[in-house]
Amino acid sequence: MKVSLCIRRGADTIGGTCIEVIASNGERNILDLEMPLDAEDNDADLLPNVRGLTERETSLLALIVSYLDHYTLGKHIDPAIPVYMGAAANRIMQACKKYRLPNSLVSPRCHF
Repeated sequence: MKVSLCIRRGADTIGGTCIEVIASNGERNILDLEMPLDAEDNDADLLPNVRGLTERETSLLALIVSYLDHYTLGKHIDPAIPVYMGAAANRIMQACKKYRLPNSLVSPRCHF
């Protein structure tokens, strides 16, 4: 199976990383969903134009978070989308959530 990558955002900026990983059978995963560094507020208007982020699209399988802060826009996506991240990232995000730090969202749909 062949895989292609589509950089949806972040290639020419610092922050805002979002990469769509597309398999030859049409199944897709999103790698990172980071808020742009120059954004003032974390709102849904910042989501990149990726089919299925806000409405159910069966070809979109999951959001994979490669690094702790690359999930800052995760609160705006369809709750049916599973989110995968490492256990250490989860522990740090849980600690941030306790102190109500901005963008410290951990969803019950996260898998580690």
